Amino acid sequence: MQFKRSKYKNTRVKVDGESFHSQWEADYWMLLVEAQREGLIERLEKQVRYPLIVSGVKVGMSIIDFRFIELNEDGKQVRHRLQDTKGYIQPSSPNTQLWKLKHKIIHAMCGLEVEVILKKEMRRILDDEEDQSLSPVDRSIRAKLVAMPARRKPRREADIL
Repeated sequence: MQFKRSKYKNTRVKVDGESFHSQWEADYWMLLVEAQREGLIERLEKQVRYPLIVSGVKVGMSIIDFRFIELNEDGKQVRHRLQDTKGYIQPSSPNTQLWKLKHKIIHAMCGLEVEVILKKEMRRILDDEEDQSLSPVDRSIRAKLVAMPARRKPRREADIL
């Protein structure tokens, strides 16, 4: 199956028969699947649809990349989490403003904040104090991401000149 190139230049990929909007989203999904196998999270879902309802009127739809429940060391539920992966953010882009608004509506509707998972930020090595403030699942995922070799896209000839 041939996927159409997106406006952000990411290429849709298939991993284990599942389609993802980018390689970054697929990599993050695989780390969440591993975290679920390790007992750090449960009820992992991808591409979760949220109808956006304001004053009883459906005003739109938002699709959040991942939803799961974080567990503590005893296997008890700690919190529900919603995560949206982004390769990068253009602050002035209308699309950025749109997904930020959608995230705020979701927060107002169900009380859950949508965490934006930025590729560049997740691969950054943290100092000890920052690392200790992370939850066990975040610490595990971040450590695996930092250890992964960075993928580089081949440069176009126009960029080389």
